[in-house]
Amino acid sequence: MEACEKMGLTSGWMDEKNRELGLISESTKDNEDEQMELDAETAAEEFIQKIYQDITPTMERVLTGDDSPELVLEVERANNLIREWQTSHLDDLDLGIVNLIDIEVIFSQALRANLYIERLEKNPLNAKTREAFNIASVNFDRLKERKGYP
Repeated sequence: MEACEKMGLTSGWMDEKNRELGLISESTKDNEDEQMELDAETAAEEFIQKIYQDITPTMERVLTGDDSPELVLEVERANNLIREWQTSHLDDLDLGIVNLIDIEVIFSQALRANLYIERLEKNPLNAKTREAFNIASVNFDRLKERKGYP
């Protein structure tokens, strides 16, 4: 092995040749591939969790119905970081972990929920409003699940 390395042959090339000769099992390559995929998945998960952690205070304000322009800009900055990650990790996009923050849909859901909350505060026994709030809540949960939001 040392002699091969001195000749400029990489260990990756030697491993491939050894697999062809049956000296190394294919499962080793499969394990390496699985580990690389797991590493990419872990890196993607760590990246998006950091983005979500940083944007959480902003999103908490958005969920109260605050639609001020600076909040939109903060979310857009986070989305730009996500876009940069997506561009630099094209091979990892099939992992489906790193999604843009869909601020328009979140604003819409938050405004609707806050409207129902106001109505329920005025009339807690209104069954139609309570049902509409529950539906909005389920829809928001589905959005979070579909997009991987915290």
